[in-house]
Amino acid sequence: MNCCPDERNTPPPEASFLKVELPGSSKGATYPTWQTRSEGPPILLLHALNGISPSILHWALEMEAWGYRVYLPSLYGDPIQGESAYGYDDGIAATKFLAKDPIWDLDSTSHPGPIVEEVRALARGVSAGEGNADIAVIGNCLTGIFPLTILNEPSVRLAVLSQPAMPVMKFHEVLFRIPQSRSKQEALPLSSEFLFPVFKAMQADPSKRIVGFHY
Repeated sequence: MNCCPDERNTPPPEASFLKVELPGSSKGATYPTWQTRSEGPPILLLHALNGISPSILHWALEMEAWGYRVYLPSLYGDPIQGESAYGYDDGIAATKFLAKDPIWDLDSTSHPGPIVEEVRALARGVSAGEGNADIAVIGNCLTGIFPLTILNEPSVRLAVLSQPAMPVMKFHEVLFRIPQSRSKQEALPLSSEFLFPVFKAMQADPSKRIVGFHY
């Protein structure tokens, strides 16, 4: 799907997607999810810090044109502080309310917080809805490391890590171009406690793959 830069700043028509609810990790919890209308191998696409922005929506449609069915959940719910999650594009506002949400740990060098279990539940929901099919999971920026944390899920065959951004930089670090500490710059952030089950799963199933992008 070819779009000029100006077009990518505007969300595609919402009718391009089906809106569904995927289950979270706790009973009764669900996440609003926009699903492409195509048939094809399923992909769980996780949004960046700024939310389900116009650019990631166009990207989902581009992958649809390649022959995939893409699931794009809002990890922030819908609406987001009175705004629709569809086309939401505000990283500064997102940082402020995520800092108060106990399921996210934006500052940790060892684990992103309980949000990971929500993503695991979303992966299970996508697979179950596709007849227990194998899936790929793509993370972006804030969620860049999340696919790795759930690669031990039986249905997850491919984890794509794109520009992992946790631990998140503080507002003053961004504003004044102050570098993070070395420990935060080098953090995944996942301790061996959480990585061991992933490595064990990869040893048991050599078909599992990790692809990483840093740019």
